[in-house]
Amino acid sequence: MYGPVGQTSSSVAPKRPNGLIALYALVIAVGILEVAMGIVTAIAAIGVYDFRPRYPPNIAIGFISAACALWTWIWAAVLLAYCKKPKAHSPLVRLRIHFWSSLLSAVVWLALAIALTTEITHSCEDLSDDSTVIESCAANAVSMSLAYILFILSLSAAFISGLAARGRGGLDVRVDAP
Repeated sequence: MYGPVGQTSSSVAPKRPNGLIALYALVIAVGILEVAMGIVTAIAAIGVYDFRPRYPPNIAIGFISAACALWTWIWAAVLLAYCKKPKAHSPLVRLRIHFWSSLLSAVVWLALAIALTTEITHSCEDLSDDSTVIESCAANAVSMSLAYILFILSLSAAFISGLAARGRGGLDVRVDAP
């Protein structure tokens, strides 16, 4: 068949996955914020732990969410880079990698968001005038919100990858396939 200006369809420029590019950019931005907030959550919980022995789970969950956020935004940056390489022969240009890694990321972020949600009840149960407790509660709330946002963004990226794969012939097709 013929494409624009009488060219054959094989010479038509590859289709850019604009939805994935936008989602990966958002995942990178929110992931960087979550790294910072995960560390702040853990440090705030360490400050509260001096006089409340309930906070070790908050410390661990804060550092775990920071580590997962670091992995998430670095991996999203790698996938974003391969969205823009139409001549690359790496497996990273296949929709399969984008779909399954986004789905895995969504599951991880849902689990972390639920963990942060359960811990927020403990970090916010006694908001006295102590600023350390208030900071711990606020940091946990922001970290929890960012975890839910990363879950939604990752699930959206998996959904868009799945739709693109369905419309183009399966998960083995390239991200930029027409």
